[in-house]
Amino acid sequence: MPRIKNLENCIGCFACYNVCPNEAIRIDLTNEGFYVLQINEFKCSDCGLCDKVCPILNLPIANEDRPVAYASWSKDPEVRVKSSSGGVFSELAKYVLKNGGIVYGVALDENMTAKHIRVDTEDELEKLRGSKYIPSFVGNAYREAIEELKRKQVLFSGTPCQIAALNNIVKVSKVKINNLITVDIVCHGVPSLKVFRMYLDYISKGRKVRKMSFRDKELGWSNYQIKIEFEDGVVYKATHRFGKVQDPFFKVYLMDLCLNKVCYNCPFSRIPRQGDITLGDFWGVPEDLKDEKGVSIVLVNNKKGKDFLEKVEGLEKMEVSLKLAAKSNKRIVSGDLSVPKAREKVLTAYNFEEIVRIARKEERRKVWFLKVIPKLLLRE
Repeated sequence: MPRIKNLENCIGCFACYNVCPNEAIRIDLTNEGFYVLQINEFKCSDCGLCDKVCPILNLPIANEDRPVAYASWSKDPEVRVKSSSGGVFSELAKYVLKNGGIVYGVALDENMTAKHIRVDTEDELEKLRGSKYIPSFVGNAYREAIEELKRKQVLFSGTPCQIAALNNIVKVSKVKINNLITVDIVCHGVPSLKVFRMYLDYISKGRKVRKMSFRDKELGWSNYQIKIEFEDGVVYKATHRFGKVQDPFFKVYLMDLCLNKVCYNCPFSRIPRQGDITLGDFWGVPEDLKDEKGVSIVLVNNKKGKDFLEKVEGLEKMEVSLKLAAKSNKRIVSGDLSVPKAREKVLTAYNFEEIVRIARKEERRKVWFLKVIPKLLLRE
């Protein structure tokens, strides 16, 4: 049987699912709310393809250990405002689409499930804009992208582990990668889908969600808000303002209370990066470049990424040091986080009200720790 059958730290990247010739692998949700593989032993022919593409078993590293960093943003103010940060992804995607290529990214469906989809027109690009802070269902996206590569340029965006998965599949498939541009995001970690769905039930109170934005910029980039529009006209908003998080899901997420266990020691969210290009928020942007419409950090991780970025005319960019880029966004260079003691309680909670109570208790404990421990140390 394949080694992945006993893999305790499956990241739910869908690599194995995309290469199995016998459809012996399915992806399920665990009780904690994370995607994980399941193997049908009766269908498995023990060909070993799944083991070869698993990024946990085969970490692909082929990029520079000193990427070039840029502060960057779209020249189009409308694109910039509609995007989570500076609108760089939209400009990269528009370039590919205008030249007859295909773009893969994550969209929310009508059930607020994040899924990888393909778009081949600029009108469809709207679906891919904005951050989605939940696991994405990749489906057959890698397999489809490999087929498209034989005919046209493909831009594929995802979390670092998803790009690592695609890189391994490309290697096994032996297709030419000249037409492939990979974009990984600066990822804080993948939260539990179970916790997110509990949160939606908690907020919606039985209403049907019509539209959701995790990072609405009505109040600006640094004061972003989560915005949920319901079919009955009710709108829920909660702002991340002056470093204070109002929304309970974001609070639980940013306190690292509901992440996949692999995310606390992620082998992919670090230098060298997995994508040709890395995108994220430039929270530590110099004051002279700061703009409430949003500024992205862009890492160019190899020559292919460099050559591609130079062709994209819809961007403003200024080179900055990698040290400055990572100063306010540690996940650019390191995938290590401490596992909170309260994580298990959050992931086994019966409802979101219980999760809110756990998070508040954890928050009070941290405040006490920050106030009291320094005083005790000073006494010594």
